[in-house]
Amino acid sequence: MNAAISSRWDGTEYLRKHQLSPLQIDTEPDPGLALVVTIPAHDEPDLLRTLESLCACRGTGDAVEIIVGVNRPEDSTPELQARHARYFEQASEYAAQHSTPGYRIHALDYPALPKRHAGVGLARKLIMDEAVARFGRARNDSGIIACLDADCTVAPDYLQQLVAHFRAHPKSPACSIYYEHPLSPHSDTPWLRGGIARYELYLRYYVHALRYAGFPHAYQTVGSSMAVRSNVYQQEGGMNRRRGGEDFYFLSKIMALGGFSELKNTTVYPSARISHRVPFGTGRALSDWITGEKDVWEVYPLAAFDALRTLCPRTPELWQTPSSDATAIGWIAPELARYLDHNGFRERVDQMRRNAASAATFQRRFFQWLNGFRIIKYLHWLRDEGQPQSVVESAAAELLRRGGVLEEGAPEDAEDLLDRYRRLDNHSQPLQFPQTDNRSERH
Repeated sequence: MNAAISSRWDGTEYLRKHQLSPLQIDTEPDPGLALVVTIPAHDEPDLLRTLESLCACRGTGDAVEIIVGVNRPEDSTPELQARHARYFEQASEYAAQHSTPGYRIHALDYPALPKRHAGVGLARKLIMDEAVARFGRARNDSGIIACLDADCTVAPDYLQQLVAHFRAHPKSPACSIYYEHPLSPHSDTPWLRGGIARYELYLRYYVHALRYAGFPHAYQTVGSSMAVRSNVYQQEGGMNRRRGGEDFYFLSKIMALGGFSELKNTTVYPSARISHRVPFGTGRALSDWITGEKDVWEVYPLAAFDALRTLCPRTPELWQTPSSDATAIGWIAPELARYLDHNGFRERVDQMRRNAASAATFQRRFFQWLNGFRIIKYLHWLRDEGQPQSVVESAAAELLRRGGVLEEGAPEDAEDLLDRYRRLDNHSQPLQFPQTDNRSERH
């Protein structure tokens, strides 16, 4: 191991700048510690089921630790306080009974998170910071920090495949992990089952639509299905404290570094349940569906991605384009050009031109600016400007037709479409779209 790198990323400097709470784990880690799975748990009755699922897939050949952070906000009701105490006790007992020298479980207690920041982002940060300290003590600067949720289960090879994936991709800073929301437990509640299928279909459609548009950082950003190297986590300032969407913002930063990868050889099974704890995500989406706030599942239309497709594949040409006014560049769709010019496109492009020695460098810096967050803002801007949204089944089916894997006239059934997208994602078979003249896509 490189001593210079190890001393830089042993967690000392990062924790000095970013640590928010005293570390709770004081035991020495196994010197061969390779993977730490972090699980925030707030009012989670199924936590032991998650731990049992992880225990069933021991045997990586490397030391593994599981860190569970049982947390609640400081203004919790007495009923929640009582449940919190019970769940922490259960997790502590389970940890004591199932830990071995090469497989340790740590149950940590956060009984009063500040109400201003209490939420999944802060909870993830606290236990991921603990993982940084564990790898620092084990002198493994590039150890793997995986994120899981306390209502998930995992495939039996989850731990083994995580370790193998990062060894096979030594330059990858982080990865997303293949996931599937279980549908069969809800066979007797077709409305709920339909909501789950449409929600996951939307997630998969969105990533494939970004790839169709030529966006280079199009990956899933699901908090229960991601992993990052400890040194990269530190380099990027750690997890944010957002109450929702923390996964999207965190991974968007990591993706911009390049080398992001996908682990497709195992599966995480996130729970599909109703929840109001965050403003978006599975639980909130299903709640809106069940309560009738959604009678159809609407998504960003393909027309919005058609506009992006006029720009993303041709960004190297901007390096040599005389004008930095997007509306004057004939091959950028007018609606996208207006958005870009309203958001500092000229200044950014001019600055990137001055500081880029090649088209490749320019392109990399351009997509650090036109990142996933800015694309979401563009899509919302189009919606607010009056662009009609699409029903998820129709949009997902049309994208598959354009990719040549769905015949004209085929039924647009949510579960059938989801199955098709899952097979694409699980077998690394990207959709193939014909090359077109971008200018013709504007009309």
